[in-house]
Amino acid sequence: MSAVILGAGIASGLCGGFFMLNLAHSVAYGLTHLLSPEQALHGETVAVGLLVQAALANSDDGQFEWIEKVLSSWRLPTRLAGLEGVSPDDEFLDRLADLTFGYLDHQHAVRFEVTRHAVRTALARVASS
Repeated sequence: MSAVILGAGIASGLCGGFFMLNLAHSVAYGLTHLLSPEQALHGETVAVGLLVQAALANSDDGQFEWIEKVLSSWRLPTRLAGLEGVSPDDEFLDRLADLTFGYLDHQHAVRFEVTRHAVRTALARVASS
């Protein structure tokens, strides 16, 4: 139990606490509409969401690569294509962008304006290697 709580705390600290978790979870919640529960664990989809957030926040390449390295060291996927059965083509990315954008808490948790287009662009960056 301690490992679960500590792991979540460490992950949330990677990129900014609640702010980061809202965006990462928006991706994860969007993926629940596109994947079956057997395809990916919640933590795997949130891990990919952390990288989408880094891309959305226009993090420099060093920050993005650091997050990617940490997640990879935990054996978490760092690309949408790393999730079982996901082939992130344009249709998949468009649908996920719509779902993710719909789940964002724009009023309380996003420190900058996020458009659907920006979400789609960030998803494309994290689509495949």
